[in-house]
Amino acid sequence: MHEVYCPECRTKRGIVQREEEVMKNGRRVMKGRCTSCNTSIIKILCQKFKWHAMAR
Repeated sequence: MHEVYCPECRTKRGIVQREEEVMKNGRRVMKGRCTSCNTSIIKILCQKFKWHAMAR
């Protein structure tokens, strides 16, 4: 499971219901929900990051 910073919990948490999207400016983001408080989380990904690498 991938961990990202949750602004509500103020700590790194797991992310569920994750989806990769592209913003208007062309940058890729990963959107999902915090595992403990269900807050929406967005993480900006680097350009070289591949989605399939996270599934391992």
